[in-house]
Amino acid sequence: MVWEQNCRNIVMLTRCQEKGREKSDHYWPNDAEPKFYGDLQVTILNETHMPDWTITEFKVAMGEQSRNVRHFHYLVWPDFGVPSTCTSLIRFVRTVREKLIREGGPIVTHCSAGVGRSGTFIVLDHLLQLIREKDEVDIFSLVYKLRKERVLMVQTERFRARFEVQEYMSLQQYKFIHECLLCVLEGREEDITYMNFGQVNAAFEEGQQQSIVDQDTDFGINMDHDDEGINVETV
Repeated sequence: MVWEQNCRNIVMLTRCQEKGREKSDHYWPNDAEPKFYGDLQVTILNETHMPDWTITEFKVAMGEQSRNVRHFHYLVWPDFGVPSTCTSLIRFVRTVREKLIREGGPIVTHCSAGVGRSGTFIVLDHLLQLIREKDEVDIFSLVYKLRKERVLMVQTERFRARFEVQEYMSLQQYKFIHECLLCVLEGREEDITYMNFGQVNAAFEEGQQQSIVDQDTDFGINMDHDDEGINVETV
């Protein structure tokens, strides 16, 4: 898909393994040795490690053709949780937007199941651009637009009838977007910890102090920004 769509940027919001479960394939080499995936050869060119994320540059080649692809891997968004701080995710979103390879096709944004973490990331990225460019915020309308492209983007409380606990937890994704935007608009982005729902951590995460909300989330959401706005599509 990345080769076919000429994607030059990948945003990954899950670890490959979470709580003993496989959430994503490790689809890039573990070291400097090139690795083949069918006809595609992937080679790591460089890697930058930050406390909460890693940025890796790949060379992806097929025959005589090659392209550079940048991989942004966010490491502290737990399964059944939201990041422990608004600051961390806001900084990651801005880092991705700043360091994108501008040429090529849409951004691939993924995590595991297809709806929660990636939807939250896409909404926050779009909203931060709207604040900067148009000084406006409409979270509800943006989530509605995303759901017309892919159902269940950004989980909310409509799951109550099926999973009462999951409903409570997944609602926090939608609230977390509001909390992040509030931090930005009030200019309090330094060391903001998401404590509004922190008291429920122990009930869901057995000692992990950075999770509150449920979200087995997504693979295969493309996002691109141009002069006319942001295009969101599913592949």
